[in-house]
Amino acid sequence: MNYFRDYIEVILFYLFLQYFKKLPTKSVLYQLKIIAFVLGYCFCIRKNVVMRQLRLVFPEKNTREIKNLTKQIYAEMAVTVAEVFIFTDTYFIDKSEVKGIENIDKALEYGQGVIVISAHFSNWELGIKTLAKRYQNVSGVVKQQRNMLFDSFIEAKRREANIQTIKMKNAIKYVLQALKKNEIVVFAIDQYAFKQGVEIDFLGHPTLAYSSIAQIAIKYRIPVVPAFDLRDEVGHHKAIFHQPFIFDYMAYNENNVLEVTKKLNNVVENYILEYPHLWFWVHKKWRKPFQVSK
Repeated sequence: MNYFRDYIEVILFYLFLQYFKKLPTKSVLYQLKIIAFVLGYCFCIRKNVVMRQLRLVFPEKNTREIKNLTKQIYAEMAVTVAEVFIFTDTYFIDKSEVKGIENIDKALEYGQGVIVISAHFSNWELGIKTLAKRYQNVSGVVKQQRNMLFDSFIEAKRREANIQTIKMKNAIKYVLQALKKNEIVVFAIDQYAFKQGVEIDFLGHPTLAYSSIAQIAIKYRIPVVPAFDLRDEVGHHKAIFHQPFIFDYMAYNENNVLEVTKKLNNVVENYILEYPHLWFWVHKKWRKPFQVSK
């Protein structure tokens, strides 16, 4: 029964893509934004989650400001869907720039591989594709999708872009193998970590964050490069690669792992505070025992 459901979902998604691929760019963006508004804002798909978390992080904003920001978030998600699944690479010609890519080269000089950290922010898939166009061995650590057929579809698209995928479950072994060969491994570190995480304050409120990146970086002396994609109001993108963090001066212990985890998440926080409309607020970042009442 699950396979039948997955199959139907993929067929519908395929028909959805075929319809939109025949439309002009402006029509695609216009219609997808309407769909996102209707499904998200009118039919309340994750709307309560988005608005509750916005109120939590921005208590100074009034109801109108929260509602307007919520609408903007759904509109940006619609643009991301179009960019990832509908538009081809030609769409991004003259719409993309890269800043700080030399920081990847600097990190690779250590010969230990590079961990690139990012978040579900703007078009995060475009950011990793930017890396894969310049470097031969780039892997992304990803969660497996519930729909196995859709998961296979996404993985095939990434392979076409020269991106290898490492499933998050039991990922450490494969991550270390890639780093040992001086390759690049990309992590999105912004989701709730459940039992796998450590407690930190994120945007001023307690949550559970993944500590595995900090553990690897300290224990194996791996450079960590924060990287983010920014999309402006007219659809231009800037991929930004920051100076690498080097933690070879740190002893491998619980306190230092927590300190580094906080430091890496602080980079994500700064981007969210400056560009809140570009973050994927539909993820439940603050949960029990840290859940905030509506």
